[in-house]
Amino acid sequence: MLQGLRPGLLPKKITSQPKTRGAGGKKLKISPRLLVGILVILLIPGLIGAVIPMLGNAGSSSNKQGSKLKKAYEISYGSTFNSYYECLDKGDEVWFGFVAPEEGGNAVISIDEIDGCSYDVSIYEKKKEQTTTYQINGDYETTYYLTGGKQYYIKVSFPYSYKDYGFNVTVDDPAPMGATRENAYELTAGAYQYGPYESLTAQRRSSASTSTGKGGEVAIMDKNYSNFRYNYVWFKFTPSQSGEYNFSIGTDARIEVYRGENESSMRYGTGNGLSCDLDSYTTYYVKVSFNEFSSSRPVSFQVGVNNASTSIK
Repeated sequence: MLQGLRPGLLPKKITSQPKTRGAGGKKLKISPRLLVGILVILLIPGLIGAVIPMLGNAGSSSNKQGSKLKKAYEISYGSTFNSYYECLDKGDEVWFGFVAPEEGGNAVISIDEIDGCSYDVSIYEKKKEQTTTYQINGDYETTYYLTGGKQYYIKVSFPYSYKDYGFNVTVDDPAPMGATRENAYELTAGAYQYGPYESLTAQRRSSASTSTGKGGEVAIMDKNYSNFRYNYVWFKFTPSQSGEYNFSIGTDARIEVYRGENESSMRYGTGNGLSCDLDSYTTYYVKVSFNEFSSSRPVSFQVGVNNASTSIK
C-alpha cells in the first residue's frame, strides 16, 4: 500500500482524451449545422481549385484568338483566311478584321467550305455593326462598299455546336470582266474579241491558315506568293443556226467549251483553235486557260468564232 494514502482514496483512472469544455469549464456542444459549416469552410478552397480549371476550359472560347473583336484574326485585303476549329460551342463567335484599300470601293466578302452548318454573318465598320445576315446554310457571298483606309470586322456566329469544323473567309475586289461565266465576254459570229483581259493581270497574293482547339490557338501558318488572281478568261456565244463552228484563239492555250451551265466541258483541246458542233439558240461558254504569265498588265489576244462554212472578217 502506498504510504500517505488511505484505503478507498486511490485516484481514479486517468483517460487519454480529456473532456472538451468551453469557457467557465462548461461542456462544449457542437451542433450538426455548425459541423457542416466548418466542413464547407474547410472544403471550399479545394473545390474552387478544382472547379476553376474546368470553368476555364469551358469558357476558353471567349478568351482565345478570334473570339471577340479585340482578338480578331487579321486578314490581308485580297487574301483568303483558312481556319479549322476542334470545337465550336453554341453561341461561339469568330471575328476577322481587315483594312480597306486607300482607294476604297466595292469589295466581295465570301465564306466557303462551310457545308452542313448554320451560321450568321455580321459586318462592322470599326466597332459599329452595319449589316447582319441570319441563318446562312452553305457558302456566303456579298458585295459591300468600303471607305478607303477604314478598319472593318467580320463576325461569324454559330447558333449550334459543331465539332471538327473549318471554313475560309475571303475579302477581295469584285471579279473583273471575263473572270466568271456571269460576266463572260460576248462573242459574235464572224468577229474578233481582242481584249485586253483584266482577269489575266498578275497580282501579289497572300494566304493564312490557323488551327484552333478549345484550349486556344494551336498553330498559324502564313505564306506569300506571286500568282494570278485568275489564269483564264470566259467567253460566251449563242449561235443563230446549228452547225459546226470554229473557235480561233490568237495564242497557245487550253480551250474548253461548255454547253449551258454544265460543270464539265463538252469539248476541250489545247493549241490555238477548236471546232465543235453547236445547236442554235443555245448559249455556250468558252474558257481559255493559261499556265503562267510574266506580265503585270492585262493581257491581249484575239478570240473569234465562225461557222465552218464562213470565215471571220
